[in-house]
Amino acid sequence: MKERILKAALTLFAQKGYHATSVQEIANCAEVSRSTLYAYFTSKRNILISVYQFYLDSLYDHLQMELKEHEQFAERLKIFKKVLRSYLSVPFEHEEFLIMQMNEQNINDPEVANYVIEKRNQIYKRLVEIMQFLGGKDLNFCSLDIVIILNSLVEEYSVVAIYDRKNIKVDDLVEYISQIITCVYEGFTKNQIEPLLDPNTFPEDYEKENNIDIRSSLNNKIEDLELLIKNIRLSREEYLEVSASIKLIRKELIKPQGDLIIVQGLLRNIGQIKDLRYIVNTCISTIQQNIN
Repeated sequence: MKERILKAALTLFAQKGYHATSVQEIANCAEVSRSTLYAYFTSKRNILISVYQFYLDSLYDHLQMELKEHEQFAERLKIFKKVLRSYLSVPFEHEEFLIMQMNEQNINDPEVANYVIEKRNQIYKRLVEIMQFLGGKDLNFCSLDIVIILNSLVEEYSVVAIYDRKNIKVDDLVEYISQIITCVYEGFTKNQIEPLLDPNTFPEDYEKENNIDIRSSLNNKIEDLELLIKNIRLSREEYLEVSASIKLIRKELIKPQGDLIIVQGLLRNIGQIKDLRYIVNTCISTIQQNIN
């Protein structure tokens, strides 16, 4: 059910744009009631975040193929092509995501941005491992430069194939990109090219960009929670109790030294209501990551 709602939302976001699409239209497209949709997602914004999570998680998962060591570059190249084919299958199978991204350049949601930075960081680290495997120990020094080149080729040709509707097949693109990467490696091997980037500094530098403001993130989630309680059936007593807890959470988050343990306790109280449990658990997870 959740995936069906996500696919419906993605179709509409690609066709009409995120801002022009309503929650009711998503429910209609997914052929579910509005109340059923709210059982899985707290808001349209929450759906957007889940769409990004679904796509970027798929990209990362498709890079997790086992890399069996071989002395010969040709053998390692065969494995690389399998990984690249798997990786490229994601944008080609989810072309509506790319169309949405190209059409909606003005989605400036901090939580979406933070998630994208975090997941792209993980993807880049995995790509560095893959390129270190392909190049071998002697070419580890240029692995980050190779990753930047590889990712640029993947992203740009995916856009050309999908957004511009050019007839490019995945297998042809795999062969083409593999040939370019091989030529670049040859340039580094013969000292015809010098790397611009140091792969040892990459992870640390990118992690610095990933400092999420926990209070801002929690405030966004509390806004989702406030919207949700207005769109689901609650008894008057439940509504008043949840509203009072939210008010206390807001007060605690405003304080310079607000106690997140208190916030967590208030959230657990709200989470006793089944329909609110999903958003409450995401809030608690955010707090626990910060505390740990």
